[in-house]
Amino acid sequence: MFVHRDKMTPSYCAVCGRCFQNQYFHIQEGGRLVHFSDFDDSAAKRGYCPGVVGAAWICEEHLSIALECIDLPVETAIAELRRQIGVQRYSVTEGRDEPHLFIDRIGPNRPKVFAILRAATQMTPTQAKEAIEHLPVFVSKGWPAEFMNWKKQLEECGATMRIAWD
Repeated sequence: MFVHRDKMTPSYCAVCGRCFQNQYFHIQEGGRLVHFSDFDDSAAKRGYCPGVVGAAWICEEHLSIALECIDLPVETAIAELRRQIGVQRYSVTEGRDEPHLFIDRIGPNRPKVFAILRAATQMTPTQAKEAIEHLPVFVSKGWPAEFMNWKKQLEECGATMRIAWD
């Protein structure tokens, strides 16, 4: 198998530099370790550190195109992937300290969304009205379990929600 999860927590996508450590920490998703043609972990098995070559963490967004390049050595594959998606300079982007919940679309039940937004954020009526007029609207941050109640309530009234991990 060329793609697997590992106990070692990833930090950044080798292709685009996107930080998915936060997402991986919270739900063990967001990226995968991909083995390319030059993969060799024999030194690691003998106790040498780091001891693994030919593997790279790839974010979920670029995973499908990375899997098309597994027959190439890792450095060639990463360079090709960056060329395909137009990454001129690889720069690491810092992730958020915690996942954030946003409203991307209000939906048909604007008054209910307004009420839930006020309850979740402690915004004044004026602040909530202004926020709804300028989407996306930040609702909450923290462990996903902490804001899933707000997410569920907002989705039940037709709002479109997004969890931003980075």
